[in-house]
Amino acid sequence: MGFAPAGSAVPKEDVARVVDSFYAQYYKEFVRKPPKGDFDKAEIRWVMSNPYLSDSFKKVFRKTIMDARKKDPELGLDMDPIMVGNDYPDKGYRAKEIQVAGDKAYVVMEGVDAPNFKIPVDLVNINNKSKINGIGLMNRSQK
Repeated sequence: MGFAPAGSAVPKEDVARVVDSFYAQYYKEFVRKPPKGDFDKAEIRWVMSNPYLSDSFKKVFRKTIMDARKKDPELGLDMDPIMVGNDYPDKGYRAKEIQVAGDKAYVVMEGVDAPNFKIPVDLVNINNKSKINGIGLMNRSQK
């Protein structure tokens, strides 16, 4: 798994597998079984231990959640940055559009049962492993 050197194509299937696995895991472990207690802390713990995410994403995610909570202790961020909102399709997401360039990839996730739900995701190659480095507007290079 991972990205090939610049000039050779990375199998889009590898990129799709990472993002599809990440969102399937998120649905199974977090969405279908909402955490008891502090949602923000539970989500930070989940993100920090997730093997599909880059350290850079984890750091920005944690800071974003903590800063929002400081700014508004009642509401915090008031949206789920992994779902890029508060609503989500019942059957989850799948990788739809995939672009690969060197050690980076860009994916548009699309709702399985609601194609109007879309989430942009950036990936990078870290130690020969594809890692999600940006979701929505969080830690992404804008396309």
